[in-house]
Parts: sequence; C-alpha cells; structure tokens
Amino acid sequence: VHILAAHPKRWLLPAIAVAVLAGLYAHLCPATWEATQGLIVRNEAANSGEVPGKFTHSDEMKTVQETILELVKSRAVLAAALEEVGPPIDYRKAKPAFPSEGHVPWPSEWAGARDVADLQENIKLTPPKGAEFGKTEVFYLKVRDRDHTRAIALNRAICDRLLARFQELRDAKAKSMIDELL
Repeated sequence: VHILAAHPKRWLLPAIAVAVLAGLYAHLCPATWEATQGLIVRNEAANSGEVPGKFTHSDEMKTVQETILELVKSRAVLAAALEEVGPPIDYRKAKPAFPSEGHVPWPSEWAGARDVADLQENIKLTPPKGAEFGKTEVFYLKVRDRDHTRAIALNRAICDRLLARFQELRDAKAKSMIDELL
C-alpha cells in the first residue's frame, strides 16, 4: 500500500488507459444475442413397438443427429429461413436483394450465398452440458445475431425449415425403399 501511495503514476495511468479502452470496446462493439432451442430426436420411422420412439442402437441416433447437423447448415434451410425473417435492421444493400450474393466464388444461381455463409458461422448444434453429441436424444440449436428479436425469429424459422427438410428427406427415403420392394 505504501508503494502504491508513493508512486501513483505507475498504477493510475495504466488503470485509466485500460478503463478507456474497455469503455471504447463496449461502446463500439455491438452486443450479440443468442437464441437457444432444445430439440429431441425420436425414432418414429422404425418403431418396433417395444419402446416407442427409442433408438435400438446409439449409432442410429448418432447418424440421425449428424444428418440433422448437415441439414441445419445447408444452404436450402438457411436461405429459406433468411427469406422468411428478412434482412437485419442495418442491412446496407437494397432490401429486395436479400439474401445477397456478395462476393463469393460460387455460381450465380446460388443467390444469397454470402448471407447464408454469414448465418452458418452464427449457428451451433450442441449437446447438453456434460454429454457427448450422439449419446443423448436432446441437443440445442443456438443462433447468434445482433438483434434479440431477430435471433429468436431466425431460430424459429431454422427449426421450422429443418423440420420440413428432414420430413422431405424421410419421405424420399421411404419412397426409395417402396420403389425397391416393387
């Protein structure tokens, strides 16, 4: 305490500098919000009657969850969710151009590739704390955005589009199996 009182410039100036930098960072960097939705995977397609909705092997559940992970990050699901929710408040390009293509090395028919890529970076699919992905039926879809209400809307839209796309995939698989049997 005696040293601190004897040499106030040695600790006061760095403390002021750190406080100013922290204040600037808090003022200039926008807050991000994270909307979380819990999801449960059930095996209703191959119900044996013994335990409705349960998987017989953990590998089956892991395969289904990996499929969901690929679908949730797919361009079709995310572009549809972005079209439903619309652009963010601070969107700089013309509103009808949303989702925008931006500067990406993909073909022009992939409209919205830049906005979709930005959204892909802000999505996580995680298991509950302490669990391993594929070992539990529950997992969480987390969507980050600068606007609280938009994060919630994106999360809902992605869940809705994911459910529809997963059902399409299951229907196509069932049709393929029926065609094989005929």
